[in-house]
Amino acid sequence: MAGAYGYNLMSSSSPTCTPQVVRAPERDSFRLTVLNASGYNGKATPIGKELLKRGFDVAEVGTVPSGGLMSGQGTINYGADGRDQALLVAAQVKGANLHFDGRQGPSVSFVIGGTFPGLVEVPPPPPPLPQEVTVNVYNTTFRSGLATDVSNQLTDRGFVTGKYGNDPDNGFLPDDVAVIRYGEDGAEGARLVAQHVPGARLQQVPRVSKSVDVVLGNRFEQLTDTALVPTPPPVEPAPPETVTRPC
Repeated sequence: MAGAYGYNLMSSSSPTCTPQVVRAPERDSFRLTVLNASGYNGKATPIGKELLKRGFDVAEVGTVPSGGLMSGQGTINYGADGRDQALLVAAQVKGANLHFDGRQGPSVSFVIGGTFPGLVEVPPPPPPLPQEVTVNVYNTTFRSGLATDVSNQLTDRGFVTGKYGNDPDNGFLPDDVAVIRYGEDGAEGARLVAQHVPGARLQQVPRVSKSVDVVLGNRFEQLTDTALVPTPPPVEPAPPETVTRPC
């Protein structure tokens, strides 16, 4: 044994590999396809929608073209230019395997398997700021120019100007200050706008965008005094996202 060490036939140490941590690509910088191969109908749609909310460019949602089933939790497919992108998606997906399929470009596909347990839970995003909310202002009263005036005031408070004018739904609100209409993804923005419209009631409607409507009723008088509007809490900028390249 001593002779073996003397002639370098054995070594007390061996080369090791250290995983490399690198900055991740932006979530919306590549196309992500979500395909269902679990055997359960409707699995891909909510997953694709949630990944879209998390900032990914979900370009397609559907079932695998072959109609086949996949055992296991799922597979993330990528090409030579998409490894970091695949690792970024893998951080959102519990237990999925990475598979190099030789595709061109940085696109990634996630195929949902039969035992897929769901996406990794993440904390809710911070409430939106006024400059992140587009507000449409509509008038249902006989007061000419009311929608324009209120839209200008909300713009001065930092909101993004949307449409303004008479209510396209031809609403009539004789007993309301205002109705704030919003879609499923605009609830936080609607609550923020409501802080500026005292007495308004919220109404969820079918809508894909995050835009918010302020529909002015007969009882509307004025916006909340800016001194009485809660100040948004400070939000620390998130550090750059990273991925870890394995050995």
